[in-house]
Amino acid sequence: MKALTISVMAAALLASGASAAAKDSPARQGELVLYQDTNFNGDNYTVDRDNTFIHTDWNIRSIALYPGEKWQIYNKPRFQGDCLILTDNLPDAATMGINGQVPSARRVVDKH
Repeated sequence: MKALTISVMAAALLASGASAAAKDSPARQGELVLYQDTNFNGDNYTVDRDNTFIHTDWNIRSIALYPGEKWQIYNKPRFQGDCLILTDNLPDAATMGINGQVPSARRVVDKH
C-alpha cells in the first residue's frame, strides 16, 4: 500500500511539473510558433500540422514549441534541403543558424 501511495504521489508531482512547463511555453500542444522578434515577441505564425510551404513577410527570430514535442524544420519547401530537429524553444533562432525563413516544418511523432 505504501508503494502505491508513493507511486501516486510521484505521478502527481510529474503531472504538476508538466503543467507548469506547458504554462511557461508560448506554444500549445501540437504547435510550432514562429516569431518575428527574439524572445517570442512581435508578429507570429503558428504551424499546427505538417506544412510543406510556410511564408512570412519577416525573418524568423525565435521559435516556440510545446514541451516534450519535436519538430523538423527545413530550409526549403516540401521538406527538402537541410533539416534541423527542434526539441526545445529557441528564444534566439540565430544561435542555431536560422537567419531567414523556415519554408517547411513537420512534427516528429515517436512511434512506440
